[in-house]
Amino acid sequence: MNRAYQLLFILSALTLIETTACTQKSSVESKAPSVQPASIVYQDINVAQAKTIQAESPEVVFLDVRTPEETADGIIPNAIIIDFRSDEFKEKLTQLDRETSYVVYCRSGVRSTNASKMMEQLGFKDVKNLEGGYTAWTESNN
Repeated sequence: MNRAYQLLFILSALTLIETTACTQKSSVESKAPSVQPASIVYQDINVAQAKTIQAESPEVVFLDVRTPEETADGIIPNAIIIDFRSDEFKEKLTQLDRETSYVVYCRSGVRSTNASKMMEQLGFKDVKNLEGGYTAWTESNN
């Protein structure tokens, strides 16, 4: 019977030590600086911001992700066109310079949001999505 109490005492002591060690480890880990996720490069901008970028930063590329039928109605001056709905869209994106800054737009902002997220996942450093797309751009000119 004495032996059983000794074993119980040893097991209890080991459990207490393990619990204390885990608690101390957790408190040490919680005091460590938190690791921040990589900075988000994709952000929404409005037409006024896009026009300022166009006027002040000619090195920024405007990327039109609309279909050929849509771009036939006009594009933002000097924009490059890659149809989001094309089978080669992602492949064409990978051919772009990831260090360049981009303003992405479509007709209303849905496809360009998806394209911007995709560009972010592909490692592009600076991507801005034009809220409201080409529709908002042309309405601001009226």
